[in-house]
Amino acid sequence: MFITVGKVKLDFSNYEMEQVEKNYKSLQNGGRFKPRSCIARHRVAIIIPYRNRKEHLIKLMNNLHSILQRQQLDYGIYVIEVAPMSDFNRALSLNIGFQEASREYDYQCFIFHDVDLLPENDRNMYTCPTDPRHMSVAVDRLKYKLPYATIFGGVVAMTKEHFLTVNGFSNKFFGWGGEDDDMYKRINYTHLNITRYKPKIARYRMLAHRKDSSVNTERFYLLRHTNDTWRTDGLNSLTYRHIKTDRHRLFTYVLVDIDPAHPAYYTDRLKIVDESIRKMREDFNKSKENDLSTESTGANSSLASKGVNSSRLVVARSEQNMRTLMPNQSINSTTGTLITDKPKHLGALHPIQQFMLSLKELLTDKKEEDINSISDKELASFVRVYVNNLRKAGFSINNELHFKKDTVIKTKSDTKPKLDKIVKYINANKKW
Repeated sequence: MFITVGKVKLDFSNYEMEQVEKNYKSLQNGGRFKPRSCIARHRVAIIIPYRNRKEHLIKLMNNLHSILQRQQLDYGIYVIEVAPMSDFNRALSLNIGFQEASREYDYQCFIFHDVDLLPENDRNMYTCPTDPRHMSVAVDRLKYKLPYATIFGGVVAMTKEHFLTVNGFSNKFFGWGGEDDDMYKRINYTHLNITRYKPKIARYRMLAHRKDSSVNTERFYLLRHTNDTWRTDGLNSLTYRHIKTDRHRLFTYVLVDIDPAHPAYYTDRLKIVDESIRKMREDFNKSKENDLSTESTGANSSLASKGVNSSRLVVARSEQNMRTLMPNQSINSTTGTLITDKPKHLGALHPIQQFMLSLKELLTDKKEEDINSISDKELASFVRVYVNNLRKAGFSINNELHFKKDTVIKTKSDTKPKLDKIVKYINANKKW
């Protein structure tokens, strides 16, 4: 027998985690609960993707547990964090949560739940019907209206069978946006139907937070290819390294690291970068502007003063800054054109290593003293622009990848090219 009350009064108090834990003494460690007065009909795992939202997490725990217990569910809450070495990947975190929770218990139903959404009505059942259900139908920030008919994000419910049928979420959506629309397509392709409660029941309050800065600029490209990729991109291609599991009173916290060395991962990201750079090259040829990369202007001027053709240099440098060269590609240092050899295995080199090789090819036709004459600032700027654009393309690169003079570039009197030192430093500090 459910003991729901309908509309609930949300508590937005700024509690510490320990204070909230005292309110839920009936919980087992790991955020597990089973009703004592009956055998629960539903075994439910709540999967929450997480990064730097502790205040939101505390508020969600304080409000959600009471609702779940009134619904007399056999449930567990799992908070999944991917080590912060890349842009946030909500969908990949949810796939990992599904895997980790499934290993622990025979859950029938999985609720994928954003950390900043608080349910306003406890008759919005945290269970799984015969079809996937979109639960966060009416959100206050969206004026309690459905933004578009095909939305399937925020809070959603899927049975284990449904989730396996669609191969889980895509693992490719780094940054904000697109993964929920991709899931809608998967549901559509597998002939499932999305259900929703009425807006007066499926209501949520969204907690205030800063605007997401890491917007996924490649989401439209990925969505165009969902029909071609969903069978091979998802649960069956998921790779990650488990770091630790902590069982708190209110939830189970799982920290993992993704595997950036997976060849298929890099192959796909390189294709995305290639499509973007083709458009950039077309725009460049039309406008004839030589300022595609503002951060490398100083380096261009310095080398141009040494007799290097400015227009050619900008083409070569902008292409390297704004894209990842394939291992079988290079820039002709005389014409600035792209050279493509016979294809090689894309997983053989890390993108940073590819960059270093390409940069060497651009510069090694110059004398050794000319290479060393490139200032530390110019080289660091060049590398920084490139790395930032790799991040935008979805690569996992540690924020600690900054070049320090004392560890990378010692003095200008060195006779050995600085690039060798950078490559050596990167190879010794693989933290992406």
